[in-house]
Amino acid sequence: MRACVLALLLGACVLSGDDIPPPVIAALVPPRSAAGTTVTVEGDHFCPVPSTGSDTDPPICDGGVLRFGSTTTTTTRWTGTAIDAVVPPLLPGTYDVTITIGGRSSNTAPFEVTP
Repeated sequence: MRACVLALLLGACVLSGDDIPPPVIAALVPPRSAAGTTVTVEGDHFCPVPSTGSDTDPPICDGGVLRFGSTTTTTTRWTGTAIDAVVPPLLPGTYDVTITIGGRSSNTAPFEVTP
């Protein structure tokens, strides 16, 4: 009985999606702009699919949540390596940009909202 329970627990761990890497932000282009403009977030693993060993990503992904600080923003394009997002109406200053996909969060990247 114990062996059966252990096997079920191990099986659940393997099937839990552990082979899906978290999103990685490499750059924000441009690194500063005013609210309302479009910024491209460049990086990798923006599509929540298990690694297949292929270098090609699906052309369009279901996406996730992109935030400037704690403010969620609108995205206009979402691929495996690039996201176009509209800078939300924030006061001038520097904000950490993050991406959350399938419960996995990215690193942060600083973005400056200009007047």
